[in-house]
Formats: sequence, C-alpha cells, structure tokens
Amino acid sequence: MKTSEKDLRELLSPRQDLSFTDLKIYYTEKGYDVGSNFERQLDFFTTNGSYNFTSYLFSDHNDLSIQVIKHSDKEEVYEFGHCSIIQATYRILEKLRMENKNNFSYHPENDSLYDYEVVREVVINAMIHNDWTISSPIFHLYPDHLEIESFAKIEEEKQEDFFLGNLVPINRDIMRIFKDLYLASHLGTGLRKILKKYSRNIYSFTPTSIQVVIPYYSSLYTMNTPHNKKSLYRVTNISSIQSSILKLMEDKPGITQDEMALLLNVTARTVRNHIKYLMDENYVERRGATKKGEWQVLKHEK
Repeated sequence: MKTSEKDLRELLSPRQDLSFTDLKIYYTEKGYDVGSNFERQLDFFTTNGSYNFTSYLFSDHNDLSIQVIKHSDKEEVYEFGHCSIIQATYRILEKLRMENKNNFSYHPENDSLYDYEVVREVVINAMIHNDWTISSPIFHLYPDHLEIESFAKIEEEKQEDFFLGNLVPINRDIMRIFKDLYLASHLGTGLRKILKKYSRNIYSFTPTSIQVVIPYYSSLYTMNTPHNKKSLYRVTNISSIQSSILKLMEDKPGITQDEMALLLNVTARTVRNHIKYLMDENYVERRGATKKGEWQVLKHEK
C-alpha cells in the first residue's frame, strides 16, 4: 500500500478510544496554547468525524511495536512502542545516546561508537518518512555497526532527488508535528547533515524499505588467517564486518554472498549492502562471469 497524506487522514484508526495527554504536554512545553480544538487543528479526524490513522500514531496508547534489538552474545530486545511516536522517538534516541556513551567494549580506543548527531537525524527521518501501514521502523545494534530500516518506496529514478532532499514527504501531517516540536527542520536539512559525515553508500533501497548502515568508529582491524598470517586493512571508513568480508574473499575468492552471510551470522541482504560499499570504495572488485567469477581484494597500505 502506498501511503500518502490523504491515505493517513482518511484511513480509519484501528482504535477510537484515543487520548493525547503526552502530545499535549510536548506542545505545552514548546510554548503552544493547547485549546479544546487541539485535535482538529492537527487534522486527527476523517471526513466523517472518526479518528484517523495519523491520530493513532500520536495517541497515548496504540498497538505499534517499535524495537531496538541489540545483537551480542545474547540478543536483547528493547520495546519502545505502544505510545505516541513522539515519545517513542525520544526514548529510542536516549537509548542510542546511552549505547554510544557506555558501550566502549567493541572499540575501546574511541570515545564513542558513532556520531550521535548523525544517528539522531537518521532516526528522526526513519520515524517521519516511514509507511506505518506496512510496519514500524526497526533498529539493530550489531557489534560493529548500527542498522536502521524504515519502510518507504523510493523508485530508482527518484533516488537522486531523495539524496538532494527534494522529495515531498509521504506523511506531511507527521512532518508538521515533528517540526512543531523542534524534532525536525526544513525538508532535506537532516539528510544533508548526514551526508556531510557519511557517503551515500550507507543507504540501500529495496522495493519496500530504506536501510541505513552506520559503521562504528574503528582504527585498525586485525584478523588471523587459518595459515597463521595476519591481514591488515585500514578501516577508517569501513566496519569490522566489512573487514571480515574482505578476509573471507581473500581466503576463498569464489565464495558466494549466501555463504558469507551464513559464516558471519547476518542476512544475505546485509552482506550485499556491505559488498556494494566495498566495491564503490575500491576495496574489492568482481572478476569473471556472474556465477563463476571470483572476488579480487585490492590491497591497501598497512
């Protein structure tokens, strides 16, 4: 289903017993005079006077699960949904801020895992531009990267406009409320802030979703080979999973993406996304036929 502003306004809320106490508090804290016409001013009703899907997203209680999943020795799932998506956004941002501050065990030589201000923009974009009729955004904390997936269809011919910040948001009412509460600014501003720190290659598109992979800070990744050699890659711009992919390619040039996914315990799509980045950045190239070709790892300075 393609979501549009009209869709959400005219799509009936799954529940009609809605309240907006938290949202009214957020507006009051920002200096707004919240009156009796508050819900109508925010276009929370369908033309027949019932609560619409937009109101459902911002209500105090809904049935939307929004999870941050931390992948370590034991998978940890943190639930931040079932409330206003404004409150959910604040809670997710606080969780990712604390992970950035406290989880130094992966790369103790750095003060943090990632650029929190960039992550903040990615999270807010995911919440605003998500097609909530499909699913909620999903947030994954892996040992070497943060992965954020939101659900929206960006046709290939429109991807350049996406990166330029020229696309009209599919959820204008959501954008309006996030702007009212100073969580978002003008169209494209957040994306430009992201692309000042990272290349476009952190983004990948499927027919139904947008995936953003943010590698953690790292200086040098070392892995022992089965032959007791050491392969060193300068990884200022790549993550440890990307270094692991390079290592697998070096040891077995004919390895498939599915085999790498199985060995690294990630999805095949995750492997494809990382390989695309490595190829775009000239870390590796593919030689030979599509099915019978081999990977050629390009060496870098030690």
